[in-house]
Amino acid sequence: MVVGLIRNFRKQVARAATAADLELLLRQMAVHLEFKDAVLFELTQDHLRLKTVIDTNSRRKSLLNQIAEDEGIGPLLSRLRAITATGSPALIPSSALPPEHPYAQLWKQGLVENALVFGVEENNDVGAAFAIFGHPPESRIKLIALHHLAYDLAAQLRDIEDVQGHPKHLTARELEVLRLSANGKTSKQIALELGISPRTVNVHVDHAIAKLGAHNRISAIAKFVQSGGISPQK
Repeated sequence: MVVGLIRNFRKQVARAATAADLELLLRQMAVHLEFKDAVLFELTQDHLRLKTVIDTNSRRKSLLNQIAEDEGIGPLLSRLRAITATGSPALIPSSALPPEHPYAQLWKQGLVENALVFGVEENNDVGAAFAIFGHPPESRIKLIALHHLAYDLAAQLRDIEDVQGHPKHLTARELEVLRLSANGKTSKQIALELGISPRTVNVHVDHAIAKLGAHNRISAIAKFVQSGGISPQK
């Protein structure tokens, strides 16, 4: 049942057109998957700043941005790198900041409970992260499903402002992945060319499939080629 809910949320993520849509989805996930709240954030390409933060807790969102601006995101990035290196989510307690940290008390108040963090790898580094707060799920299957959902959320967040009015609202990245797929390239080859992970490539393909109402990758490519959106190389 839980895995089915997450599968349904993955489809809804692919249809999200704005950051507000994603925030609403995070709130719905919290209700249906029984965690307190959630946060999704993306780093800038130079890994020096938080690019976008979507948080169901407005106080924590302000605090995250404040800490990142005043203290830098070096410690946060180091922790996320350690998480993504293991390939598994990590439980970070609300006491993660040392007591002497200027924002330690505010952080504890903002987090309230432990955070289960899923790192999203891009370009052999951390590109984004998804965290849920409250009681961590005990089911390994649920953890795996949530990790896939984290990649979906991060990919959609990254592309959400790049929508250019293409058919079915495909993002620029989804268009590029479809074009390269139409030219016979595998997910691994596309990942190398675009500087992203094969998993993220497959997320973009899945989103395109859902938006185009296709049954699989080949069907999505065929539909978009027929629409004149892309022309495979000869």
